[in-house]
Amino acid sequence: MIGFSRRHVTAATIAVVLTASTLSAQKITSPKEQFGFNIGDDYKLANYTQFDSYWHTLAKESNRMKLVPIGKSAEGRTQLMAIISSPANLAKLDRYKSISGTLAHGTRRRCGYWTTASFSPCIPIPTEWSSCRTGT
Repeated sequence: MIGFSRRHVTAATIAVVLTASTLSAQKITSPKEQFGFNIGDDYKLANYTQFDSYWHTLAKESNRMKLVPIGKSAEGRTQLMAIISSPANLAKLDRYKSISGTLAHGTRRRCGYWTTASFSPCIPIPTEWSSCRTGT
């Protein structure tokens, strides 16, 4: 059985209270507050304009959400992508985008093979079976 001293319990209680007060200090609008009904209620449906407004409200209220336009819909409306992460990760978003692009597209090495990073060994593709040295 693990014994806890009064000091440990007090420190843990203070940490929980501070965390709870920090979370409660950041007011996030609920869907019911925004639309006047819960998502999924019978005979209730929010339209594009209402959702667009709600997403922008959430992005303003939270430092954990970033809205990025990703194109136009068939009706010419802006399509949005919500990126939700920690503030530290959102600050490094360009780096993660670069890594994702490298993994998705790869780079062609001098040996003729594709690799996903400059430090990885060459990966042969089925149409080219010539020799390849690591580090070329």
